[in-house]
Amino acid sequence: MFHYYKIILIIVAVALPYSIFAYNNRFDKALHTAKRAIMAIIIGWVFLLLSRFIVDQIDLWLAKTPEEVQQICDGDGAKNVAVLFMGWIVPGIVVLISWIFHKIINLIKGKICPNKGMQTDAAEPRG
Repeated sequence: MFHYYKIILIIVAVALPYSIFAYNNRFDKALHTAKRAIMAIIIGWVFLLLSRFIVDQIDLWLAKTPEEVQQICDGDGAKNVAVLFMGWIVPGIVVLISWIFHKIINLIKGKICPNKGMQTDAAEPRG
């Protein structure tokens, strides 16, 4: 059954790992960025698993006939196991794409605006 709350959950499932990974991340330290990536993937995975149970429960509440309830309950075990074992893929892809995107942006910024902190002419004594 199609309902708009499912679209909202999908949008949140994509936006949540990206926001955890990219918010206030300067992408300058690899270990720090890797820790944030792992954290974003795990939180995204847990969100997908919880949203799977939320979708089942809301669909059961919205079901009007016993046939709809039976249709909702048929095969849910396979869907839940798929999210349990493969739910890390979606947040992992989001994190990987955003990491590559930000690395490219940082490379472009480095080519256009080199680091001015490395210049030594500002420390010359006046005389």
